[in-house]
Amino acid sequence: MLRVPGFLCEFSVECRDTGERVNEAALEVDSVEAAVRWIRIAVGTALPGFEGETLRVARAFLADGRTPERELREKRLTTLTLVQGSLTMVWLASPIPAGERQRICVWPWA
Repeated sequence: MLRVPGFLCEFSVECRDTGERVNEAALEVDSVEAAVRWIRIAVGTALPGFEGETLRVARAFLADGRTPERELREKRLTTLTLVQGSLTMVWLASPIPAGERQRICVWPWA
């Protein structure tokens, strides 16, 4: 079976007070659109919990889907980092060369 390039989508939340990672997830998708959609859905779901500058940055990200799509099409990593209170949340998507694809879906807290 021929493997095509894909995209690795990752999410992590770290508590700055303790340095502990409190949440992590990773999955592999087949398209730029799916990678950006994954981040946008997650950010949109968390939006009611944001305030101030974090809310502004999250809304700006949701309003501009072109930048992350362009970065991924140019084979570059795209990332969004939001800080709310003591939590640092990071979403990222990166291209995966065809020979390195593994079809992963990791939800460590399950």
